[in-house]
Amino acid sequence: MQKYKIQLKLSKGFTLIEVLIVILIIALLITIIMIKIGPSQAKARDSKRENNLKQIMTAVEFYNSEYGKLPKHSLGNCGDNDVIAKNGKICSGFAFKTNDKTYIHELPKDPLGQDYEYSVISDIYKIQTKTEKPVQTLVCSRNSCWRE
Repeated sequence: MQKYKIQLKLSKGFTLIEVLIVILIIALLITIIMIKIGPSQAKARDSKRENNLKQIMTAVEFYNSEYGKLPKHSLGNCGDNDVIAKNGKICSGFAFKTNDKTYIHELPKDPLGQDYEYSVISDIYKIQTKTEKPVQTLVCSRNSCWRE
């Protein structure tokens, strides 16, 4: 019996059950953290989208104030000099320059790669994209933004 007690004192390390319990606790903590962080990341991306639309809106307003008209859709898809494709997608060429003025240096990019859409009816324009939390359409026009 004394030999057994001596062996027990000399054994070092953790049992398999102890290791599994620690792994389970760590996995549970990671899951809880991810559940808490997920919505705040989506909210941050939506905030970035709104700021991007406001930048584009400002460029459109400057263009409109200088030329008295809004940028129109092109006839094709996004080509080299297109500002807005016929399907309403805002092209990278939207970083348009006229009379040595740059209205927007670079088209802001959506955090998840969605397209920003632009439409014009008469003298009213809409710039829009989809949000994540909640899933809605974010629309900007004439110096204001709202969700539909």
